[in-house]
Amino acid sequence: MMDRAAGFTLLEIAIVLVVMAVVTGGLLSPLKARLEGARYRETRVALELAERAIVGYSVSRGAQLPCPDGDGDGTEDLVDPPAGVSGPNVRTGSRCRLAAGMLPWRTLGLHRADAWGSPLLYHPDAALLSEAGLGTPPQTMSNLSVIEAGSGTALTLRAPDGPVAIVLSCGPNRRVDASLDSAGQGGGCGLAPEAHGGRYRYGPPGAASDDVVRWLSKNVLLAELVYAGAWPR
Repeated sequence: MMDRAAGFTLLEIAIVLVVMAVVTGGLLSPLKARLEGARYRETRVALELAERAIVGYSVSRGAQLPCPDGDGDGTEDLVDPPAGVSGPNVRTGSRCRLAAGMLPWRTLGLHRADAWGSPLLYHPDAALLSEAGLGTPPQTMSNLSVIEAGSGTALTLRAPDGPVAIVLSCGPNRRVDASLDSAGQGGGCGLAPEAHGGRYRYGPPGAASDDVVRWLSKNVLLAELVYAGAWPR
């Protein structure tokens, strides 16, 4: 009987490749999930820092909120700023140019993007965008609200006691799923986002939305303003 020639047959090589593919796939799937989980955690931290920076801005500016950024330069977009005035931390004019847009990260001293490289979005309440800031009694006016993604249960009140600001990340799909306009649809996460309506979904990532949403309570802001002596004026 002849000895079998040394080496592997094509069938044996194919079997080895299939086994390696199965093993590699089994290892990569949990790794991908862990990496995505880390991105969500990083983005939640970024939104928490954004909220703290917005509060700090309001304390230092007499109960005003920063204007949204619409052109991607990281600074507030203001109505008719005086000639020759530019750069971060400058706020003039009676109103902001946009009702909602990107977070003015440079003005606030923050990182620009979420963990997927998209800008953080920002929707403040209009009552805090005037030169007068938050009035007395303190009332919101933009009807911002947050609902639970699965059940649709309201998680916040609406005006005059609604959130004073919403900050959010578009998540890995880079579109606004969490916001509901009149047609029930979201919008893009580009350089000049429009106001996507005032209702936002909040919940774990899923088929309906992979956005990360955080809201600033009126009462939380009031507590910080009163403690700092910035309100009432």
